[in-house]
Amino acid sequence: MEKFEHIKNEKYLPEEFNRDEIAEYSEVVRSSYLEHFSNNGYEKKDSIDIVAKDADPSVLFIGSTISALKPLYLNNEVPENGAIIDQPCIRTQNLKNIYSKMPNKGNTVFELVGGIAPENKFSDVYILSLEYFYEKLKVEKDRLFVKASSLDKDMLEGMESEGGGPEIELDSRKQDYYRWKYGIEGVAGRGITFAIKNKLDVSKFMSLGNIIIMESDNHPSAVQWGYGVGSIISGKYSKERVIDGSLINQVVPFSEGENAKFADSLAAVIEMYNSGLAPSNRGADSYLKAYLRGLAFWALENKIAKDEIIKYVKEYCRLRNIPNADLISSNIIKEIEVHKLQANKVFQKYKDKESEDIGRILNSEKEISKISNKFKIHPEEVKTIIDNLQ
Repeated sequence: MEKFEHIKNEKYLPEEFNRDEIAEYSEVVRSSYLEHFSNNGYEKKDSIDIVAKDADPSVLFIGSTISALKPLYLNNEVPENGAIIDQPCIRTQNLKNIYSKMPNKGNTVFELVGGIAPENKFSDVYILSLEYFYEKLKVEKDRLFVKASSLDKDMLEGMESEGGGPEIELDSRKQDYYRWKYGIEGVAGRGITFAIKNKLDVSKFMSLGNIIIMESDNHPSAVQWGYGVGSIISGKYSKERVIDGSLINQVVPFSEGENAKFADSLAAVIEMYNSGLAPSNRGADSYLKAYLRGLAFWALENKIAKDEIIKYVKEYCRLRNIPNADLISSNIIKEIEVHKLQANKVFQKYKDKESEDIGRILNSEKEISKISNKFKIHPEEVKTIIDNLQ
């Protein structure tokens, strides 16, 4: 039997999770969504590059389906029957704690399926989404639920009129949880969140995505939505982290902790290189530089060999159909080698210092910043190197 034949031919998610099949799971989630909404009249739009450029001037990277579809909204060109998209995304929030051993709260790189339509399509989008989760992905009805605000009575009426729908959890979060901003003056959103309960512990759940009504005095109201491909896979198989259902988990073996940070950073770096970025101190390029530093740090911390990194890059590029895997891996290795040299210089300079001097350095932000600027490595990594000398 051909590998993955049971997934390719039947187009379903198997009962048991296998990390070697995540690419196939992603294709099922993606293709079944597009097919389901297309068959119901929604117009498919092509995905765009992850670097926002002219699509959404309010951000550097595309981090949501609405960022990719925003021109339709701003130009009042939302199709009457609605538009759908499958969109790669990047959010750089993990940079804040990239040197910390605290686990990431989400992925830097992820994929969303979603769309935009006139406001009167809210109920239609809601119903089609339920059919997608229940019928196409075989999500158990008692596991799916919706988080909503009791203030949004129009949306609640549209949802509650559908018999046999999921449990609706009202006002379990602060009001701003149900509200969105779009980086457009005068435009705001209010919406609901789909979530799935963990089979192994029903007190835990995975958020799958949102349906949001966009409102403005200058543009017709619209409904926009987006569901995370990795979130759906993680939620379906009762994983507690989104990264467990993401493509990078098929490529880089990791469990808890630091290896997951390495994996997350590696995916970000590959995708940024694929978009034509080059490490520098300006704009979107500066984020590639920052992630390269973090990647190098965790590669050294976890003693990940050069050959292993090259193998990971080539496999990720193969699964994502990214060209120039050799060039990307060469660039990454070069940056890691330079970084390793600089980190070793810090180690050699301070390795014979007395513990009293080490403590003084660690307690001086000015001294840490001075070392960071001199050796061109992040202050948090300087702290880690100096702290390990005690």
